[in-house]
Parts: sequence; C-alpha cells; structure tokens
Amino acid sequence: RIRDARAMPPTRAGGEVDHVASAIQFAHIALGSSPVLVKQSLEPVADGRDATARWVWNGAFPHATSLCEHPEYVKNKTVVELGAGPGLPGVVAGKLGAKRGVLTDLP
Repeated sequence: RIRDARAMPPTRAGGEVDHVASAIQFAHIALGSSPVLVKQSLEPVADGRDATARWVWNGAFPHATSLCEHPEYVKNKTVVELGAGPGLPGVVAGKLGAKRGVLTDLP
C-alpha cells in the first residue's frame, strides 16, 4: 500500500502520516513530474531497539513543502538531515539542487 501525498489535504505540522503504508509519495510542483517515493519499514522491531527511524515523521511533509517553496535554502548547498528516518526532506533537498546531502539516523 502506498500513500500518495497528492490525495491528502495539505499537511501541517502535527498532521498524520500513514505508518502502515509501505511507502510514502510526496509530490510538489517544484519537483516537476518526479515525485519522491520513500519506503517505510513495516518489520517488527526486535531486541528492544528504537523504531522511530523506520517511519516518515509527521513533520516531514511540511518540512519538504517548505523546501519546495524556498529551494534557495538548499540549492548548491550541503544539506545535513539529522534523525532522517526514511529521509523525505533530505531526498527532496537533493532533487531541488542540493550540492551534497548527508542523512543520518539509527540503523
């Protein structure tokens, strides 16, 4: 099951991301005809490990939207996304022309 951001009403901070979808698709006019698709891990977490790195966080949509509305924030710059999870904003930054991207999170 893939959740298409285009079918959702505009997401605001605190909005809900579908954490049972295998992938999340983010589309914005600034990305042209190439939406970003990121996969989420639906596997159970073993050994008491933290599961937060495996989902797209609710704040990822408004963050990615803000980057699309202001590509000058990332164009030709090095971008670091800490606690990236599947990395939606970082991938969007790359598609918007970031020179280099470093995305980090738990394994």
